[in-house]
Amino acid sequence: MIFRTFSKSDALVTLRPGAEWVLRGDDLEWLDSVQTEPSAGDIAAEIVRLDAAEPMVAIRAERDTLLHDCDWWCSSDRTPSQAQLDYRTALRDFPSVVDISNIVWPTKPE
Repeated sequence: MIFRTFSKSDALVTLRPGAEWVLRGDDLEWLDSVQTEPSAGDIAAEIVRLDAAEPMVAIRAERDTLLHDCDWWCSSDRTPSQAQLDYRTALRDFPSVVDISNIVWPTKPE
């Protein structure tokens, strides 16, 4: 699984949602008159926080896709097998039990 890396502009968007600013290269021009400009330390810390959170964000997104792909198993006109129910439970629990250094997804039943 490939994880996204975050930039100064990503950090600015999360630190000051809706703020007005321009980034030219690494130079920040703060245009917002309502929100205060974050410090360079705040921006660097936010990049570190975003980078650290990214693996779980990506895992949850993939998990949600896998759950969506088998939602039809539980439609009102079907009775899912125990294996299908167990798979869906394993997917729902996956973020709380996954080892990020060795991601092994539950096996989808036939």
